[in-house]
Amino acid sequence: MAKHLSVRQAVRLALLVSATPAVLTTPAFAQEQDASDSMDEVVVTGSRIVSPNLQSISPITAIGAEELNIAGKTRIEDVLNQLPQAFASQGSNIANASDGTASVDLRGLGSQRTLVLVNGKRLMPGDPDGGSAADLNQIPLSLVKRVDVLTGGASSVYGADAVAGVVNFVMDEEFEGVRFDYNYSFYNHKNDHQNSQDLNNARGFALPDSTVNVGYSKDFSVAVGIGGAEGRGHATFYATYREVDPVLQAEFDYSACTLNLSNAASNYACGGSGTANPAQWLVIDPRPPEEDAQGFPIPGGVPTGGQVVSAVTVNPDGSLRPFTAAD
Repeated sequence: MAKHLSVRQAVRLALLVSATPAVLTTPAFAQEQDASDSMDEVVVTGSRIVSPNLQSISPITAIGAEELNIAGKTRIEDVLNQLPQAFASQGSNIANASDGTASVDLRGLGSQRTLVLVNGKRLMPGDPDGGSAADLNQIPLSLVKRVDVLTGGASSVYGADAVAGVVNFVMDEEFEGVRFDYNYSFYNHKNDHQNSQDLNNARGFALPDSTVNVGYSKDFSVAVGIGGAEGRGHATFYATYREVDPVLQAEFDYSACTLNLSNAASNYACGGSGTANPAQWLVIDPRPPEEDAQGFPIPGGVPTGGQVVSAVTVNPDGSLRPFTAAD
């Protein structure tokens, strides 16, 4: 019995001795683990990234500087016109009734109903003789950091000028250094549409050249940013020069003439415009019509007041003659 107890005690003693180092070494292992680990970087998940849509009641379309560079556009209005909520408005691609300015038209409600901001402040019109819309030509594309487009719920904040929406250009206010940008482009087209050329020949219109290079565009800009000592103050200077040559319909065979239906209404023929040179005058009879006893116009009587009686044009000698389809 005593021998059995001594064996049991010996086993307990062995287990105690084997467990003791494990208990003693565990804190040492933890200390070594803490000493080796160091926090070098903190990764913030996407749910914590600030987004304009998270701070606005209405959806906002944000275009970053990287997207602007990928677009390869030299004019800011060309970038905006690619958005589905923007309609083509004044710019270098519009000649009819153009005043030389560039504007944006959201939802097709008119550029005067689209408010344009620069860093949250209103952008003024560029031409005092033109419309009341803001002129985007005053915005240097090289300094645009982001473009925010809001197309709903803006009139309650900004007034009637923002019925269609708001476009806010966020500029790079921390740019330092010197930046030069130069772009040169043109349109190339080969006139080989035989059907259009046949119509022009039948009408007597001169055919354009077989290959045309038109619409030459030259764009040059420079930006200079100067920062004050220890971040106190900042100044940015920029200048932009742009020259865009016209693109005429007469330089393309498919647009050299206006296509109208022929007399047989089975094919097209080259038409024209009633406002071409020489001018056209409409002769209008302002007299009221002859009426019966009940006050109704008599069929075949004097033409109704304001009805066109005839159209005339002028001969080279100054005399008048009837205006015909040949004109």
